[in-house]
Amino acid sequence: ESVAFNNLRTGQVDYLRSVLAEQLPILKSDPNLTYLTRRWSVITGVYLNTKKAPFDNKALRQAVVLALDREGMVSTLGETVSPVDSILDPKTWAYDGKAGVYPARDLAKAKAKLAEAGYPSGLKVKFLAYFDSDYHRKLTQMVQGNLAEIGLELEMEVVAGAVRATRFLAGDYLIATSSTSAKTPDPGYTLRYYHSQSSLTGNVGFYSNPRVDQLLDKAGSIYDQKERAALYQEAARIIVDDAPF
Repeated sequence: ESVAFNNLRTGQVDYLRSVLAEQLPILKSDPNLTYLTRRWSVITGVYLNTKKAPFDNKALRQAVVLALDREGMVSTLGETVSPVDSILDPKTWAYDGKAGVYPARDLAKAKAKLAEAGYPSGLKVKFLAYFDSDYHRKLTQMVQGNLAEIGLELEMEVVAGAVRATRFLAGDYLIATSSTSAKTPDPGYTLRYYHSQSSLTGNVGFYSNPRVDQLLDKAGSIYDQKERAALYQEAARIIVDDAPF
């Protein structure tokens, strides 16, 4: 990424699809370069394998969610990212600012959930990581630091991106960072990732909740947008409470 950016600045290449956040100030100050920005609906977060111990434990997953410092991550990663407050994309018609909202960071509650899960003294878990980009390296290190504050120690298992992708899709992991995309304005597209019958490229946390399946199936079979929004909002509340991601 840094080599590509230097090649752009020296004129060896004419165009780059993207740059790193820390390269933006240089790009903006260079009179020979122009840039365009657009909203790219990609949500990066922490996946928990709900089919394997210890993250088959809901209280432990909730402890992870409560321990993550989304605001702190954003301030470190730069101006190209913003914190996610809900599982529903704010640009979709189902978003109402209340349904599926993630709880604010609360270390005391996170530690209480850790104890509720049966780990009052904390625990050590292997984290499937890849450092193929500076972004993912920083993100992984911040997640590691956040969870260490409640006694959840992440032991880094760093692999190449291709190896990590294969293991990730096969469910050969406990905890990892990854991204999901919302390519349509319809919230059903993103929420479908949480259906138990979703393809492996979507529901890689192997999350399954019969009520969520029922709500998503019903919402996908009716036309009225207001009715669909209510169903998606109920599903979003359940998913956030179950904390698979």
